[in-house]
Amino acid sequence: NTAGLALTAAMLRASLLYAQLHSASAGDGTSNIAIAARQPVTWSIISSTEFALLSQLEFVDGTPGGDAYSVTLWDAETDGNCYAECLLSGDNVFNSEGKFLVTQIDFLATSSDLTDES
Repeated sequence: NTAGLALTAAMLRASLLYAQLHSASAGDGTSNIAIAARQPVTWSIISSTEFALLSQLEFVDGTPGGDAYSVTLWDAETDGNCYAECLLSGDNVFNSEGKFLVTQIDFLATSSDLTDES
């Protein structure tokens, strides 16, 4: 129901506080770290059951031309729990200055109708 989905979105938004960039699959969140420092995340206000990145994430001091594969989302600046890995699309390499920008991450809580067809 909508109330349950809104609660799920609110709990996620409150828990996803930091982002880390990875050069390949993050595994449990600790593999292939491209930039050691996590960036604080600012989310939009929840609209019904969805929210999105409010301001872009800027990762610096990467290897110019190096790969950027995914962003993991954490509840702490160091250590903590990894709750999501978001695969990147588009131009997935650091620029010539070693910077990489993440401009969009969207979350939408949905449900599906699970019926028994047997």
